[in-house]
This record gives sequence, structure tokens and C-alpha cells, in this order.
Amino acid sequence: MLRWFRWPSFWLWPLMLCLSLLHPINWQAVNDAYRLEATVRGMRMLMIIAPICAAWAAWEAARLRKAKWWHSAHARPPWAIVLNATGPIWWFGASCLVINAIVQLVLVDLAPIPTPLVLLTGLATLAMHIGIGFSFGLWLPAISAVAGVLLLDYLWMVFPNSLSTPWIRHLTGYSIGCCATEYTLAPAFLQAQWLLVVSGLLACWLVWQGFDAVWRVGLALLIGLSGIGLAAQRVQSLDYDPIAERNPSALICSNAAIQLCVWPEHAQRLPALQELANETKQGWQQVNIGFPTVWSESPLQPESSYFVVRKQSSDLDIVRNFAYAMLPATPTCSQQQPYPAYAVQALSLWWLLRQAGVPQAVAQSQLSASDFQLLQQLEQQPREQQLAWFEYNRQALAGCDLAPRFEA
Repeated sequence: MLRWFRWPSFWLWPLMLCLSLLHPINWQAVNDAYRLEATVRGMRMLMIIAPICAAWAAWEAARLRKAKWWHSAHARPPWAIVLNATGPIWWFGASCLVINAIVQLVLVDLAPIPTPLVLLTGLATLAMHIGIGFSFGLWLPAISAVAGVLLLDYLWMVFPNSLSTPWIRHLTGYSIGCCATEYTLAPAFLQAQWLLVVSGLLACWLVWQGFDAVWRVGLALLIGLSGIGLAAQRVQSLDYDPIAERNPSALICSNAAIQLCVWPEHAQRLPALQELANETKQGWQQVNIGFPTVWSESPLQPESSYFVVRKQSSDLDIVRNFAYAMLPATPTCSQQQPYPAYAVQALSLWWLLRQAGVPQAVAQSQLSASDFQLLQQLEQQPREQQLAWFEYNRQALAGCDLAPRFEA
């Protein structure tokens, strides 16, 4: 291992580490102390580390080619030679990825232990890029191989994120949009990465056997393209973020009369959330509005109302979540025809918040002047009249046919 430090290319490692650690994407706002999200954030640096390592491998292969050493007779098989030449490159790149993941975990006060499957997928993807870079270096001059691999690999890793077709970005091996606490990585995304890794490395292995047979090169291209095709088929159904709903079995639930079920990342806030729920229930009971007895952060949990908690969520944000759950979801008819009740949605929401005890000054800062004036006029009416106004507008919000009422 000491010979690694004598390589001129070894000194690329500190530069590569600094580029990845100081990249602005590493310092975006973090939602929660969610181990999966922190690990995925660390793996994002594949977009910088993989092209550099691939170009580095192309340089090493071009050196062997120029010295006519690669085509000489060897006691070791080609894969052993490749492993000897590129092993240090993989170690340097892998150390950058692991350090990035550990930094992201430490930033959210988690133990520096990345999610194993995500880390393994990232390291395997890095190995595939190194293998492809080495293969290019075997048949191109050093300057052309390094420049071509660096440019093409960087375009492959970055350019798909700018396209309007969402699934293409999921072939790069990293994700920008994963994951809020209610989500996990979609299995199709991980399956696609491993299809690319296995087919890519198998194609490289065929290339390393030599270029003396056209069928071998053709078969390598066929395997590589087939892997891309199969991977694309797996991710075609995914949206811009490769996510799936998290299993609700991980929820932690309270035992109070109002049961709140939260993800483990929010368990320490459960007592405060319980108090907010009790206060909201008391406020709504005074105007005869029922408060659901089961609330869950997972939309998959049966017989529960859905609410969202974030690291930066204030008490107002939580109560607003409770209030949103009491209003109908936007109906599908709003996509084809006018949705007149939308105009009263904010007013209905803030009427609920006022009944839950949110101060009038907060409502004034959040509502337009006209809506706040209507809210003041509404609150001066008898409670029975206010409730009738709310129930009518709640019915109007559920469809596109009823015109809303702005005054009680």
C-alpha cells in the first residue's frame, strides 16, 4: 500500500475530497435526522467522484497500453491486472464517498454509520465507472482517454437532471430528491443501479480479455446496452424523485386518547405534539367540530388522519397540518374545469386555526387584507352560524359545482 503514495495521481485524492466536501449541494437545509436521507446525500457526490476516478483509471490503462505491457504475456488473468492497477483508485474514491456520508450523518447528530445498502450500491457504482474508464484507456491515447472519459462521464452523471423526462436521471446511480421521513428509496431505483453495475462490469470484463475477436467486443456492447435497457425499464414508472412510501410498521404511537403515530426521527417531539393535539381538540369542540382520534405520519396507516412533521416545523405548522386534514383534498375535477371554492380555502383554513387558538395577529400576517376582514366579520357571528358557514364551504371544496360563501 505504501507504493500508492509514490503515484503522481495520488495527490488528486485531497483535491477530489475537497471538491466533494465543499460542493454546495452538501450544505442545503436538512429536513430531519433521517439516516437514509443523510446517506443518500453523501452518495450524491458520485457525480464528482465517479468521473474523476474513471478518468484516473483511463490514465492508468493508457500507460499500460503505451508501454505495450498490457498485450504482453502474463501469468495473472486480466481482471487481476486491472484490480492491481485500479484498486487504489477505488479505495481513494470510496473513502471520499464514505467521508461525505459520515459528514452528512454527523451534521444531523446521528452516529456515523451509513445505511449499508445505499453505501454498497454507491461503492459498486463507483467500481463500474472505474472499470469503464479503464476499458477506454486500453484503446485510446492517454490524453484522449482521460479528457473523453472525464467529459462524457460527467455529462452522464449531471446532464440527465436537467431533462424534463424524469426517469433518465435515475440511471446515474445517485438521487437528489430522497428522502423525507415518510419515504424510502424505491426498490426499482436500487434494482436499476445493480442491473447497470452487473452488466457494466461484465461488459468491461469481456473487453479486458482482448480486442482480437470482433464477437467479444460486440458481445460487450450488447451486454452493456441490454443492462441500460433493463434498468430504464425498471425506473420508467418513477417520478422525479425515486421514492416509495415508508413501511408504517416503523411508526411509534402514543397511548393517549388522541393517538399520534410518528416516525422514530420525531419520537422525542411526541409529548409536545400530544399537547398541541389536545389544545386543538378543545378549541374545535367549542364549535362542535370533531377531532379525529388517530393521527399518523404515514398515509398508509389505515383508519387514521395524515399529518406531517419536520425538524423545522413550528407549533403553528403542526396545527396547520391538523386543520388541512379537516378540509377535503383538491378534487380531480379542478384539472378540467373551474374550481370556484378554491377562493375560500384559505379563509376556511384560518377559521379553523383561529378556533384552535391561533392568535389574531398571526392570522392577519398570513392572510390578505380582504380575507382577514372577512374572517373578523365571520367571528362576530353566532357560533352556530359560523359552523354552518364552514360546513357549507367544506362541502363546496369537495367538488367543482357549489359556489363558495364568503359571509356567514
